[in-house]
Amino acid sequence: MSVVFSEGFTTLGVLETFKPNSPALTIKITNNQGVEVPAGLQIPINLSKEVPLSNIHNLIFYTNNGNKVYAWLESSSVMWLKLPFSIPAGGSTTLYASLLNAPAYPYTGINPVLAKQMGLLYGQYDNGANVFNFYDNFAGTSLNTSKWGTNGNPSIIVNNGLTLGGPSNSYIGSVSTFSSGIFDAYMKETSTSTSLDYSQMVQYSYSTNDGLLVRASGFDGVNTGTYWVATNNTFTEITSFSITIPTQTNMFIQSVAYTSATTLLALINYNTVASKSGTSNAYTSGGIGFRIGTTGAQIFVQWVRVRAYPPNGVMPSVEVIA
Repeated sequence: MSVVFSEGFTTLGVLETFKPNSPALTIKITNNQGVEVPAGLQIPINLSKEVPLSNIHNLIFYTNNGNKVYAWLESSSVMWLKLPFSIPAGGSTTLYASLLNAPAYPYTGINPVLAKQMGLLYGQYDNGANVFNFYDNFAGTSLNTSKWGTNGNPSIIVNNGLTLGGPSNSYIGSVSTFSSGIFDAYMKETSTSTSLDYSQMVQYSYSTNDGLLVRASGFDGVNTGTYWVATNNTFTEITSFSITIPTQTNMFIQSVAYTSATTLLALINYNTVASKSGTSNAYTSGGIGFRIGTTGAQIFVQWVRVRAYPPNGVMPSVEVIA
């Protein structure tokens, strides 16, 4: 895949619709499976050459008939598109992109870390809620209680990001629930205790305090991980695995994928570090959450999102043509 951003762009004004007569990019998305790819799937687009930060939020994506497509820029070389329609088994579709002379928000947004690098306000032009099934960047200084509930006695500090601590068995969980999905958190451990114990929860209900969790225990990059079933602070281990969490100075994307109890995956920076199939505990619905397992444990979460799990765990292939 070869993409050149320094030349060949079509610069347009802010229009209501676009036509693919001279797009800067053509994006072909192909479904190589024997099942349909559903509308609404979030698809990552990787570009071999970075978009200049000064222009990155001006990029607009659209369909063949000119309808604009929601996109969220994770970095200057990685973006997520929300597929506007389904792709039949073995089929393909084409999207287009052009560069505007003004921000393409709310259709194209940028993650809050990227905004700060561009000299913008934290969360400015962040449209993650338009792209993902659930999203929060913890902007401001107070927890959005329409998105989150708590259980136990967590210590919560919101300051353009979430710092979570508290005594043992302190929880925070999303109000929104999902039957399946990939639950991502951009985070790091910030504990001052060598007895670190924290968990990312999936299919979690903060009101009944049950769900599944991926637990990390250890300190500063040396960890043991386990899958647990949690029922109101009673924990049943499903399986254990070795896992290396990046050290405290490094942010990372921790993900847990869940599909109706048939697949449970743990990922660090999109790389699978553990998997479990055929779990005996199925939850029909639940949200994303976090647990503090020991007093003194602490984590910092920049943003969280929930995205759709692709059919059979396989993303469509993407070809980007400049």
